[in-house]
Amino acid sequence: GMMEPPIAALLGAAVGSLAGLAGPLVGGTLQAARDKAKWRLDNQRDAYVNALQHLSTALNMRSSDANPAELAAELGQAQAAIGTILIFCSESERQKLIETLESIGQTVDGSKTGGDVAKIYETIVDCARRDFRHR
Repeated sequence: GMMEPPIAALLGAAVGSLAGLAGPLVGGTLQAARDKAKWRLDNQRDAYVNALQHLSTALNMRSSDANPAELAAELGQAQAAIGTILIFCSESERQKLIETLESIGQTVDGSKTGGDVAKIYETIVDCARRDFRHR
């Protein structure tokens, strides 16, 4: 039969309050998604900047006949930064970055030589450009 008026009123109130809750929930979820995207982007940018700073230092060290151990340490830092980039980069850049890591890892007498550091630097810049073009 007909719903009792008090029950109808209660249901109406419940549905109304749920609808009221949905607004903030959806808004909160969108905000959380935006925050997460920004967090990823910030981390990705920092990792690229970090890698380029270490590669730049390594390039300068090479041209000034620096201590091989210091050069190897700088290249190790660059490798670590590129490893971090791999966590955040787009799929399209992944393979290039992995090749770059292998190239930096080239060794002579057990110390990292960094392969062709200038070429690696260019590759990282290109990857960064492509990675941030669509953001």
